[in-house]
Parts: sequence; structure tokens; C-alpha cells
Amino acid sequence: CIPGIVGILLQAHGVTFEGEAFVVDKPDEVYSTLVKAVMPKWSLGFFAAVLLGSVLSTFNSALNSASTIFGLEIYKIYIDKEATGAKVIKVSTIFGAALTILSFVNAPQLVHVGTIFNFLQLMNSIISLPIVTVFFVGIAASLPDAFAGKVGFVVAFVTICAGQAIPDLQ
Repeated sequence: CIPGIVGILLQAHGVTFEGEAFVVDKPDEVYSTLVKAVMPKWSLGFFAAVLLGSVLSTFNSALNSASTIFGLEIYKIYIDKEATGAKVIKVSTIFGAALTILSFVNAPQLVHVGTIFNFLQLMNSIISLPIVTVFFVGIAASLPDAFAGKVGFVVAFVTICAGQAIPDLQ
């Protein structure tokens, strides 16, 4: 948020850096343009290394979480109830490798979205709203069981996806 606000203010006031006006063409480029404008050139490589380390750490954390959830909550419960710990670890590792390859293949497709922030917000709402809906119905009513929660999740997910496909509703 703060770099975006600073970038908007710099552009609105016509601030110049090294004789060039601070101009940003796309919202996704505010942070990188701001960094290039305010940091000394000798430190950009160090900053890129720190930023890359942060991104890789976040990716690794999400990948480990997804692999663990798949192994323990999906594979062990629904696919192979008798799987040993070593088998679950092996399947989780393969699942994590498949997710990594899928993310590498899918990443270039992000060039077609308007802004990455809006795309991520859309994906977050598609995933989190059904979960929140089922959670609140489960707290507010004592009648629904696990099957009702699963059906409610699927109905909410399909409804949100259908709503995103209709441009007039956005």
C-alpha cells in the first residue's frame, strides 16, 4: 500500500529523479519504478537478491503447506487409508513437484491479466468466500452436518465462479 501511495503522490506532483519525471504506466510497475528511483544503483543487485529470497521463501512455505494438506487430508483419508508415513511423504513430495511445474507453466499466463493484484484478489475471493460461508452457517445453525457443509461449499464456489463469468455482475 505505502509504495503505491508514494508513487501516486510522486507522479501527481511531477517529481523528477536524475532529470526524469517519475511516471508509472501500469499499477504493477509502481514498486519497481519507485525502487529504481530512490535506491542507489550499486544497491539494486543486493535489493533484488533480498526480494527474490523473500519470494522464494513464501513460495516454499505455500508449497510445503499444500503438499502436507494433500498428503494428510486427501491422500491418507480418501485415496489410501492404509498408507505408511513413508508412502504419504513420497506422494506429498510428488504432489509438490507437480504443483511447482504447474506454477512454472501457469506463470507466463499472468501477462494477460489487467493487474496481478486484482487477479490475486479475485482468486482469494473465489477460494475464501465459500469457506467463510460454510463456517458461519456451521456456527449459526446446529442442524447442518458434514454433507451439508460440503454441498454448501460446492454451491458457493460454483455461484462465485459463475458470477465472475458474467461481466454485468462485476
